[in-house]
Amino acid sequence: MSTTVTYKGTEIASVENETKTLKTAGTWVEGDITLTDVTSGGGGSSEPSNDVNFIDYDGTIVKSYTRADFMALNALPDNPSHDGLTAQGWNWTLADAKTQLTEYPHDGLTIGQMYVTDDGKTRLYVHFQEGRTSPYFGIGVNGTVVVDWGDGSEPSTLTGTSLINATTTQHEYRAGDYVISVDVTSGTASFFGNSGTYALTKTAASAGSASAVYAASIRKIELGTNFTLGPYAFCNCYSLTSITIPSGVTTIDGYAFYSCYSLTNIVIPNSLNSIISSAFYYCYSLIRISIPKDMANVNNYLFDDCRSLIDVRIPNDVTTIGSNAFYNCHSLTSITIPSGVTTIGNYAFASCYGMKHYYLLPTTPPTIRGTSFSSIQSDCVIHVPAESLEAYKTASNWSTHASKMVGE
Repeated sequence: MSTTVTYKGTEIASVENETKTLKTAGTWVEGDITLTDVTSGGGGSSEPSNDVNFIDYDGTIVKSYTRADFMALNALPDNPSHDGLTAQGWNWTLADAKTQLTEYPHDGLTIGQMYVTDDGKTRLYVHFQEGRTSPYFGIGVNGTVVVDWGDGSEPSTLTGTSLINATTTQHEYRAGDYVISVDVTSGTASFFGNSGTYALTKTAASAGSASAVYAASIRKIELGTNFTLGPYAFCNCYSLTSITIPSGVTTIDGYAFYSCYSLTNIVIPNSLNSIISSAFYYCYSLIRISIPKDMANVNNYLFDDCRSLIDVRIPNDVTTIGSNAFYNCHSLTSITIPSGVTTIGNYAFASCYGMKHYYLLPTTPPTIRGTSFSSIQSDCVIHVPAESLEAYKTASNWSTHASKMVGE
């Protein structure tokens, strides 16, 4: 029995498990290879092996390119396809992606596919356990929506005039799997809530944490047209594994995915310009997030406790990185801080124990707190512009980390 060994996506050898003999599988690559450079077939690291990765909504890597190979492309890869969804294109253009790679030589890039449902309806895939009471489905409605539980029961028509007050409908409880579809026939609708989530609740009005008993029932979400994501939209949806967010959504509000422990990947549409504070807080399983070029904010607690996050890019236009923005992101190994950043908040990168490299592009040292980089590890390197090395080494609160700085 043998195990295939690959280096950056290319098969280079096989290992005979009985004899531990390494056999080459063709032309050997130039240079030395260490054990950390290779992965074995049938498994391997979750860390991306190539510089540019194209991901589907569920995090599946559709295409991977080395930086050089990507720069030689004349067109982006074809869009993936899925039943019930209409592909809207990648959230980066080819030109913008090439510019990004040129300006940020230490970063790779994750490019994600955007989708909208093919019929415009929003769908929630849920699983109900035995022994529950009949749930309420509630959303903010400014117009008219039709809710269909997909089990042959009569659809409910909800009307309202507010996106921040819940309009609810109760459904007779039966254990099993449901696909709840929501058709916005006029106006707009919004998922929103509080710490108990409003999408599926125990009572007609929010009952705080007591209503969270149905939050874990939601497994998958496909957003259609005319929907917004308000505060606490899917808070405490512990079993949510994937969501499609269509182009046209401009804001993801605070705590929208708070404590979505099972959510591993998110593709942000290129229409989005703001993610409010704490939107991906406690997303322990989040590995990758594809952020488009023009998103402008990295707010407080945005990726706090995203302990599995290995792939994230701070948007180019950001000037402030909020407090606790990347607190406890244990799996990050490197990050580039764009040239326009002037302020890095309290505990922004605290307890990032896996971080090996910070690449600082600002020529003027950003204002930081003494705790902004607390718990920085002894083997971490802080790369700063060569002409600004002394300025960083002597700047307030930066001087503490002077021994880790190199100019380049």
